[in-house]
Amino acid sequence: MRRLILIIALVSIVISAFISYQLAVERAGEPMKPPVRARPAGEVEIYFTRWDNQTGKGSLAPVKRTLNPGEEALPAAMKDLLEGPTSAESTAGLVSNIPEGTWLLDFSQEEGVAYLNFNQTVESGGGSASIGSRLAQIVYTATAIKGVDAVRIMIDGKERQTFGGEGFIIDHPLRRADVPKEF
Repeated sequence: MRRLILIIALVSIVISAFISYQLAVERAGEPMKPPVRARPAGEVEIYFTRWDNQTGKGSLAPVKRTLNPGEEALPAAMKDLLEGPTSAESTAGLVSNIPEGTWLLDFSQEEGVAYLNFNQTVESGGGSASIGSRLAQIVYTATAIKGVDAVRIMIDGKERQTFGGEGFIIDHPLRRADVPKEF
């Protein structure tokens, strides 16, 4: 009886070793995947607007936000921009001129240009100061990201020539020099 158990145990070991060897041979041709490493958290700069009640003029005001580990800077910055200032930032007088309900539908980055595709809400409402501030908030926030020099704004997947009822020209990638820093 002991012999039978010993033979069964040896056969099981041999079969297990053979199966393990076969799997190793099959996997030998597969490329090895690098381990996934979380990127250390960093910071992005988000630009909101601060209005001066005495002059009635506004200017851009940057705030720092922390990235979560592994988070891409460009979409994270746009998400934070579209969510608007925190309650503490609002208390400090910062506002966003980007309308509620504005969504970043898609984005890409190529040769220093960030292509940002927003829904149509991004250009709704507001006068020329509000529209100018809105464009500046988007352009300054995106170009604060390393490797982004200009921003091409698209609406509902289409490249547009103008933005908003005031007709701000957006027919090319916008750099910081193309948008007002004060409005």
